[in-house]
Amino acid sequence: MKKWYFYLCVGAVVLGMIGCATEGNSTDKTRTPTVEIIEEEPIITQVAIFQKREDKSFKEENSIKKVITKTEGLCEVLEQLEPLESSYQYNSFNRMASEDDSLFCLDESTGVIYFVNQTKDNFLYRIKNGEVALAVAMPVKEIYPYQGSIYFMVDSYNQYELQGMQSGDIYCYTPASGTVELVYAAGSMENSEKHELGVGESSVYFSYLVREREEKGETVYSVNDYQLPFGETEPVLDEKSMTTSGWNDYYFTRNYKKMIALINR
Repeated sequence: MKKWYFYLCVGAVVLGMIGCATEGNSTDKTRTPTVEIIEEEPIITQVAIFQKREDKSFKEENSIKKVITKTEGLCEVLEQLEPLESSYQYNSFNRMASEDDSLFCLDESTGVIYFVNQTKDNFLYRIKNGEVALAVAMPVKEIYPYQGSIYFMVDSYNQYELQGMQSGDIYCYTPASGTVELVYAAGSMENSEKHELGVGESSVYFSYLVREREEKGETVYSVNDYQLPFGETEPVLDEKSMTTSGWNDYYFTRNYKKMIALINR
């Protein structure tokens, strides 16, 4: 009897477990899933805003332009050498490559190199036998050596306050005496800008632009070419445009249709 009671109890437990499992399965099959929507608060992201800080001391320092006046140059006797055959072609190529600024040239009579120190002060320096020295403490451009002298134009470079001279004025530096003399005050020409210089066998040539008008969003300039014969004080018109770099009697330019044209001087 005890055995039968034991089997009945075990059977009842097993049937109860099967019934629960079956009930659970049927519930899973028929139960509708519940979706719980949770409203989250918006995430606020803090954005760092960087403002440009103006360094007043730096700004004030750069707003103060150094006053430049005419000065004398380095006085030294330079040995005369046999003219280098390639120096003319070298200087011509350099001037064309630097868009007519002529900030670097070779004096064919002495072998000395002159250049504008653009990374420092825009003054005139020279290189002789590997030694670099300050030649003229004035901001210069358009360097042209000729017969023992160096012709150049002064330029403020928007860094200096020129006193007693203007950007575009022509000077001549002679190393043998160290003198720096005014050749012509080309910068005083009314409304003149973008001055250029050239030196030939008989004259000093210079040119400048004058703004005429605005046309179709572009500025129209007039070109003014002059030459100052050696020994003269007043310039005359330069009909050959000698300040325009080219090859002997020819140079390239753009015509009114912006097409490249070959010009015979």
